[in-house]
Amino acid sequence: YVADITFITSWLDMGCGSRVVEAGTGSGSFSHSVARTVDPRGHLYSYEFHETRAEKAREEFIRHGMQDIVTLTYRNVCKDGFTIEDTADAVFLDLLAPWEAVGHAKKALRKDRPTRICCFSPCMEQALRAVNALNEAGFTDTCMYETLLRPHEVQQLPTPLPLSNVINKLEGLEKFREEKRLCQIVNSKRKREGDSGTSEPDKRARTGEPDATRDEGGSHPPLISNLPVPPKADDEVNEEVAETTVSWSKVCHELRGHVSYLTFARLVHYPPETSSNGVVHKM
Repeated sequence: YVADITFITSWLDMGCGSRVVEAGTGSGSFSHSVARTVDPRGHLYSYEFHETRAEKAREEFIRHGMQDIVTLTYRNVCKDGFTIEDTADAVFLDLLAPWEAVGHAKKALRKDRPTRICCFSPCMEQALRAVNALNEAGFTDTCMYETLLRPHEVQQLPTPLPLSNVINKLEGLEKFREEKRLCQIVNSKRKREGDSGTSEPDKRARTGEPDATRDEGGSHPPLISNLPVPPKADDEVNEEVAETTVSWSKVCHELRGHVSYLTFARLVHYPPETSSNGVVHKM
């Protein structure tokens, strides 16, 4: 699982020249990643309790030219421990009961510098027991993570129009509605005048009132069929802007499910202190 592998190698501070212990070789996918990380001066000590898987992984390591970087041992580390002591910079435990191997891992870690350990546990119960074992063994800075892939959908969409275009469009729509309303009022009056027997302009002529249904030239305004044309759509307003695109990213609603809990801790060996009376106190 790529998300877990990259996170583990980073948190365990692996690099060129690191010496790493792996308990639970399995398919060897993590072993390959560690070997590429510590190569060429580092080394990986891998342990597998299943004999068939161990032989298959050993053949694959030889076929890939990794026999000088990886040492694979068929061994139950929970009962028999590791074959090295005071050597490893980091330990990775991918076991059914990692808490049973924490004490052996402490012996395999170096004592001249701070070292790190990681327990790979699919279930919360396993993670809790591993945390208790790490605390009892003297590990510090214990923390746990769960890595999940969060895909993003990237799309190419037209560049958004500037705010001025939106304002102009709203103003144009408002002007269009007002002109349409006035034309409807005028045509409604003309229709009522046509239905009645008396001419409204003649009445206004006798009373001296201005004729609101006529413009300055003396002609009637257009009918409803001659209403003003509404503003153009966004894609017609600015063709140059519409031709350019911008990348948009959004998070997918579905996330990949749970894989495991990663429990990390550090081991710091403090030098013994000597009191004034010459008694050595171990930290």
